[in-house]
Amino acid sequence: LLIVVGAFMLVAGGFAVKWTIDNDIFVQTEDGWTLNQEEAGERFQRGFRDTFEGFGDLSGFSDGRMSVGAARKLLSVQAGASDEEITRAFRKMSIQWHPDKYKGDPKEAQDMQTQLNEAREVLSRKKRNGPSRDVEQEVREEKAEARRAREE
Repeated sequence: LLIVVGAFMLVAGGFAVKWTIDNDIFVQTEDGWTLNQEEAGERFQRGFRDTFEGFGDLSGFSDGRMSVGAARKLLSVQAGASDEEITRAFRKMSIQWHPDKYKGDPKEAQDMQTQLNEAREVLSRKKRNGPSRDVEQEVREEKAEARRAREE
């Protein structure tokens, strides 16, 4: 029984790690793997809202922004896509869903245009801001620098 439970935990852990990497919860930088605090926070808020939806007004809990994973999925770009790839995908989808060219409901096309703009903004913000800072590492470096200064 312990072997079965252990194997299950190992497999579940592997899927959890893959999910966190696929959804940009952890991102690889030059210094190793770091927590993407913005994406993790957004996912936590969505999970909290989905779980406790029936317990009253939660409107002040989230800012309602699209997650990086949802933006990538909407624009059909891979993690780490260049700015040019993001722009190309946005333009292609924007032309396809333009209200004057879309054959379906104009309101649907307008809503999709809004989502496409938000997706481009989210991915551009990610590129602008870069990976999340490792505040703990910065504090350790400052302490080490202060220690070296005292020793001199």
